[in-house]
Amino acid sequence: MKNFLPFLTSLIILAGCTSSGDTEPVRLLKNASIEYLDFTNDFRFPGAQLGYNAAEPFKTVCSYSYSKEQVCKVTGGFKIGTGGTSVNTYAYSMGVTDTLIYNGNTVNVYTRPEFSYFSGDKPSNPTIYKLNTDGRILQFTRRDGYQVDYTYNGDLITEKNSSGDTLRVFYLENHNLVRIINNYKDKNGVIVSVLETLFENFDDNPNPLKDKYFLVGAYYRSFSKNNFTRMTQNYYVKLANGTFKLLNTSSSSVPISYDNNGYPEFGEYNQ
Repeated sequence: MKNFLPFLTSLIILAGCTSSGDTEPVRLLKNASIEYLDFTNDFRFPGAQLGYNAAEPFKTVCSYSYSKEQVCKVTGGFKIGTGGTSVNTYAYSMGVTDTLIYNGNTVNVYTRPEFSYFSGDKPSNPTIYKLNTDGRILQFTRRDGYQVDYTYNGDLITEKNSSGDTLRVFYLENHNLVRIINNYKDKNGVIVSVLETLFENFDDNPNPLKDKYFLVGAYYRSFSKNNFTRMTQNYYVKLANGTFKLLNTSSSSVPISYDNNGYPEFGEYNQ
């Protein structure tokens, strides 16, 4: 594979580049297996109980329809499941669709049917993603109006709410998102616990989900030029002496195979 990469890179450069100078995959995903997506950490579903284990591994997918080279429809999402508890659980279903409307650098995502995923949700409203001229995310607005802004400083990305409070800090290396730090504070603004998310085992291959923040479940992968196969989350709590202790750690990994063009086989491609 390494011997093939220089030839692949030349083909991509000839096909076109982004305005920031990074090469952009010219092949379009027709669908993606849900194993390569992350719904739990998607801001669309804060605190929602999601069920999306595939009965057959790599057989359950999100499907993408295009207008020219832009995704205009996503088939696959979450509907209210059946259960005996008072808490709603949401099951992955191909009966849920996103319609994407582009207006300059803004993408409005309308999800149908209309389900409420959290208290105060307004299902008739779009989820809104504002991008910069390079296609990187600048602002996310949830359907209830909750807003998050992103600022860039070299290899650091800072995520803040509309009050100016820092929610998370993203760390990049070699154009890939490798670490996220989320500091949890008490009512006095003192950090009492920390969630660290690590992305590991990157390849050198093109990422077809780069800058596709608006595709459900693709958020974490959207920040990176290449593809990770492992994610680890470490949760630390602050002790009385001011130090932090690792309370819990969890990891997940998923293998990636590649097609003859060097693209990850998250799913099928249109060409």
